[in-house]
Amino acid sequence: MQQVQIRASGRAFAGVRATARRIEEALAAVGVDAAVGDGPPDPSAPALVVDPAAWFAEQPMALSRETLARLMGFSLAPYGSVTLQDDATVGEHMAVLAHPEERCAQHLTRVGCHSRFVPLGARAAAVPTAAAPPLDIVTLGPPTARRLELLARGAAWLDLLRCAHHFDLELPETDADHAHPLRRARILVDVTPAAAGSPDLAAILAAWESGVAVVTDSLGPVPAGEEQLLRGASETLFARAAELSADPARAVALAAAGLAAWSEQIPLRLMGAKLIEALEDARVNRPVRPGGPPVPSAAAAPVPPPRSVLQILRDERAQPDATLRAGLQEVVGRTRALERRLAGLESGGPDDAVTEVVAGPARRGSPRVSVLIPAYAACRTLEETLDSVASAALEGGAPAVEIVLVDDASPQDDAALAVAWAAGRTDLPVTVLRHRRNRGLSASRNAAAEHAAGELLLTLDADDLLRRNGLTRLVAGLDADPGASFAYGILQRFDVGGPIGLVGLHPWSVERFRGGNYVPALALIRREALMAVGGYHGMPWGYEDWDLWCRMAKAGHRGVWVPEIVASYRLREDSMSAGLHLSHLAPLGDMLTRHPELLA
Repeated sequence: MQQVQIRASGRAFAGVRATARRIEEALAAVGVDAAVGDGPPDPSAPALVVDPAAWFAEQPMALSRETLARLMGFSLAPYGSVTLQDDATVGEHMAVLAHPEERCAQHLTRVGCHSRFVPLGARAAAVPTAAAPPLDIVTLGPPTARRLELLARGAAWLDLLRCAHHFDLELPETDADHAHPLRRARILVDVTPAAAGSPDLAAILAAWESGVAVVTDSLGPVPAGEEQLLRGASETLFARAAELSADPARAVALAAAGLAAWSEQIPLRLMGAKLIEALEDARVNRPVRPGGPPVPSAAAAPVPPPRSVLQILRDERAQPDATLRAGLQEVVGRTRALERRLAGLESGGPDDAVTEVVAGPARRGSPRVSVLIPAYAACRTLEETLDSVASAALEGGAPAVEIVLVDDASPQDDAALAVAWAAGRTDLPVTVLRHRRNRGLSASRNAAAEHAAGELLLTLDADDLLRRNGLTRLVAGLDADPGASFAYGILQRFDVGGPIGLVGLHPWSVERFRGGNYVPALALIRREALMAVGGYHGMPWGYEDWDLWCRMAKAGHRGVWVPEIVASYRLREDSMSAGLHLSHLAPLGDMLTRHPELLA
């Protein structure tokens, strides 16, 4: 057989590139030359495409039916997913469409594809892992609503463990990729993206080959190693993972036994033989379908970048009620400004007057971290927020911490509540500042920073909560990357009904700002970096943090992402940003004017 050309889509979280490499190795195991490459395949040689619908959507020019009819596809889409439907749409025009899960292959046959079941073959020996891996748990996969909710609900268990949660990270392609989180963990938790979804076979096999045990909430079958796969209901998934992490010898044994079973039943050479059969089938089968080339749904695209800020603005202007909502937003803004002005007139004195009260024990030396808390009408949540800081500060390995709280002329006297709370503390210095007049979020954060003594500044809103290990993990992330100016992590979103999802899912990338802000306001910032860019700037509609990150990026600063849940972000109907969501015209227009080189 001629050399087999292997192509793969650019999707970063579906095991696509790793599976392409596995196919290359499987064909080599049966003596067939193959190579993973880019660009359109040579029509005169056999070709195999991994993740066919997404690959098809990536092509700069539509492919003809004749071109598709010469190709073999290899789908990794979960059972019942939209992606599987899209693969079927393209696959019915391909010579053969293979799938590593038998029920998916049967489904593809039922919907009109010439399908074959080709299981993933296992490498014989596991990649050695560290005797004591630095991570207890790793999760990999797309940020579907179900996955984010389950991770958010499992945060209490995850607080006890060292974790890494990745949402756009490919599986390791080679044995040399020792830095990959899957090679540095004890357990992979396979959270299916949809209810009753398939197990992630590519990730499970890669985990066992790395000596990593697997816990999953999927009820779908695996081709081998069923007894070594720990299954749990979604409600208990992370509890089971926590129990297993406490028994590392069992975790190692489960991974080794799972790989042994898989490699015995489905070695690479068996996968290679199945691939040869499918490729021979593709050589003689040439489907002829009426009509033009298939058009997969938008879901097949390889996770297209989010809409740009400019496109969001254009779409907003096209809405029939855009002018009305923008007008209402302006009225809300003017009303708030008038309320602040009236409150200032009643209070008397200069606008920038600040009263300082030192509560709790005096500073002993210089704290390393100053937690900055701006507060306005926050009495319902402030005590819980302060308690979360105290718990994080007392956690083993935590640096010396102080709290600097700014009461921004709150009508509820948040300062008095903070002073009363600090009076009972003997272990945590607290400085309380009170503005004579309401000056807004940016001015409050800047005032707190000016009075802070720490070299690292943690911004925390008065209704949010630090997780018990959140502070230590942010500090560790910043210490591990001396070139970074700030560290941020994943935040659990919650409301009165409980956890509902996550934010802060992506590593630092200046280009990603073109689609909006993805870095949470809660971040650990080096004092010198914040002061170098002039602190926070006043913004009418709550984009202070996004503006800061943009200014820092333009000044050559960068952030480091900590892939763990470090805090909890409270959703409230009466939050300061409520007016922001009335209309995006003025807020985004302001951001585009300030940072056109990053956002346009």
